[in-house]
Amino acid sequence: MSKSNKSDQFFVTAVTVAANLKLIIREAKNISLGSMNAKSIVARSGNNARAIQPITDYMEMLASKIISQVNEVSQQSLGVTQISLAGFAEERARNQFDWAIQNGQEMTYISHIQPFATDSKNQVKDIHQTIRHHIKELQMTLDEIDNNLVATNVATSKFRLEVGINDTGYSEHFLALLENFEIAAHKIRSTIAESKKALNESARKYFK
Repeated sequence: MSKSNKSDQFFVTAVTVAANLKLIIREAKNISLGSMNAKSIVARSGNNARAIQPITDYMEMLASKIISQVNEVSQQSLGVTQISLAGFAEERARNQFDWAIQNGQEMTYISHIQPFATDSKNQVKDIHQTIRHHIKELQMTLDEIDNNLVATNVATSKFRLEVGINDTGYSEHFLALLENFEIAAHKIRSTIAESKKALNESARKYFK
């Protein structure tokens, strides 16, 4: 990748991640909506559904946590977008200085350009470090969201057992809810994996 489009590549990656975050938010809201519907069913079922209550509480807690973390990732992604734009402009300036110095060795003004060229190179270096920092933060937060979903399969298996033991007359509703929960969790994890892959590929090219 040429020097002139490294920041441009990270800008594209940040926009891609931002789009993926919208998908994650949508699925997290689906989980939250499902938990609220389940709570209303539990309320109608009375004491017979008391054992099901932890299921709805878990889903509500998980959805709330994911939404909070995604909002954090959104801010980090915005930071990457903004600094990438600044980096793109600064890289162009640095390349122009380099071209002028390379092609104007015999010109008397070259000595006056050199300090500006050095300053531009330092600016680009600082921007690269800032982008690296933002990328690491993005990756860490995405890992945290993914880790919160790792135990989903174990939890849903346990909850299915609870639904089977405690027949409230609404077992089909709860089982459908659990299935939708698993589907949403799978979509979120797949989207996170896609986002992490895009970040890793850009970082590998950018910082090689």
